[in-house]
Amino acid sequence: MKKQLLKRLSAFIVTAMMFSASANAQIIYTDVNPDSTITCIGSACTKSYNVDLNNDGVSDYSISSIRNGNICQHGGLVYRSSVSVSALNTNAVVAVTNTTYPLAMNFDNVISSGLSLSASGFVFNKYWGNCGTGTLNLWPNSVDRYLGLKLIVGANTYYGWARMQVVFGSQPTFIIKDYAYNTIPNQPIRAGETSCATPTVYLTQSGSLSFCNGDSVTLTANGTGYQYQWKKNNVNIAGATAKTYVAKTAGVYKCKVTNSCGSKGSGTRTVTVPCRLFDEVFTEQLESPYELKIAPNPISLETSGSTTISFSLEQSEKVSLMIFDFHGRLVKTLTDHFLEEGEHSVSWNIEEINAGVYFLKLQFGDFIKTEKLIITK
Repeated sequence: MKKQLLKRLSAFIVTAMMFSASANAQIIYTDVNPDSTITCIGSACTKSYNVDLNNDGVSDYSISSIRNGNICQHGGLVYRSSVSVSALNTNAVVAVTNTTYPLAMNFDNVISSGLSLSASGFVFNKYWGNCGTGTLNLWPNSVDRYLGLKLIVGANTYYGWARMQVVFGSQPTFIIKDYAYNTIPNQPIRAGETSCATPTVYLTQSGSLSFCNGDSVTLTANGTGYQYQWKKNNVNIAGATAKTYVAKTAGVYKCKVTNSCGSKGSGTRTVTVPCRLFDEVFTEQLESPYELKIAPNPISLETSGSTTISFSLEQSEKVSLMIFDFHGRLVKTLTDHFLEEGEHSVSWNIEEINAGVYFLKLQFGDFIKTEKLIITK
């Protein structure tokens, strides 16, 4: 009784100190002081420690040190020494994926929805006797690790942790040191976290927010959150839960970041894609009686300083002849005026042009023709 009273008093003092230090604190922390060491001695015994995570007088989890008699169990194995965890009522512990074994979580691991859960499981088993020998160690020996805890109170779900050590040997032993939970329903908590502050977030980008189709910009959420959800036009982007997001299409982007104290949305970044690649725009063109010749093509910067574009007109027309780069940006206007009917040739000097793919666009009347130009070094 005295020990339980000391435990309650310690929890009350720590909690009071937390709330006086920070109005934003949402985590209730309980320090088991002194640490509680549970050891089973003898041929057959069970000793348990019950964790009342939210200090409401109701036990939520039971951690047990167990020694069994020489009775074959579990497919012919004699389990003599073990440490087990049981979630009471409808609560659960974070388990190794697809198993019932409690996961030995590290400091700062995030405990939240989506993790594998179990109602009970062993963290340590040692078995020997007539049925076989061996050891199952799912937790490191004599090292602090954290149980991830899911607490159900009424219709609400809370997440927490308990720190403990497991000592392997013929006398099964574990040491409970402290535990905590987040008082905000469904809000995550980090293993070992004892207080929190409201998250902050602001966005930065790697380059221009306006680009041609095929390009992109990397957006980064900076701040104190540790869970991320990117949105486009106020709709969640599926799978976009990292700190960065590569935006490739037009829209209004923002990110919601979450930590143990809550969630906060960032400002917005508006991405525009004003031009499409010429390679997409002019992939398909109608057959035309007008012939357009480019020679040479490809064009070498080393052997040729220019290329000649040839075409014919059946009547006098205003002719537009322009060069665009691969992203649709205008590089050069070769002509943009009326020409008489007949054969015409226009030269393009490429001495100050970089190697790459370009597009020649010839337009007069309702006729448009585009050809690809390749310039090599």
